[in-house]
Amino acid sequence: MNTQNRYWDVFATVKRDAVYINRCQGSVESIDRWISIFSAVTSSSAIAGWAIWQQYSFAWGSIIAASQVLNAIKPFLPYKARLKALSNLGPDLDALALTAETDWFKVSTGMLRDDEIYALAMTLKKKCQQAQNKHCKGISIPESKRHLAFATKEAEIYMTGSIQESPYEAPILQGSDDQARADSGGLGPSHVRATSDHA
Repeated sequence: MNTQNRYWDVFATVKRDAVYINRCQGSVESIDRWISIFSAVTSSSAIAGWAIWQQYSFAWGSIIAASQVLNAIKPFLPYKARLKALSNLGPDLDALALTAETDWFKVSTGMLRDDEIYALAMTLKKKCQQAQNKHCKGISIPESKRHLAFATKEAEIYMTGSIQESPYEAPILQGSDDQARADSGGLGPSHVRATSDHA
């Protein structure tokens, strides 16, 4: 793999990871919001007084019991910490993707030597890893095939659309997905601890 190709793969993966993390953040926000809504609804005395619940007291009692259990375990659920981590990691990856796009002009037009291009790619990978370690230390990143497929497609559309006039063109994430992630150091499923495919 030549150095321009290597840089392209790193660039493409950073862009994909930024989209992926932002999608995961949206899912975690949604889950956390619904947990809060459920807790608020079940704690409302006005709702408890509705005639329907008087007719189905067992159902209301079960809901209240579930709400109490949820409130008891809520501090131990990962959503708050995960949401904070993702909301900080996403902007960092967006900024790195923008930096990579800026540097791509110098890479693609032959302004840099091979060793300089390689150094840029390694620096980009290192900064991505540092951002992940900074924001997600001890916190698992959700693994979702659905979000990964969306992020891969969005990154491909963005890059081919934004860089189509570049004098140097390279395929997005060449080779197999596993090989591409290995080459570029991304945050794909092989680099995160699995939690849920529905996150």
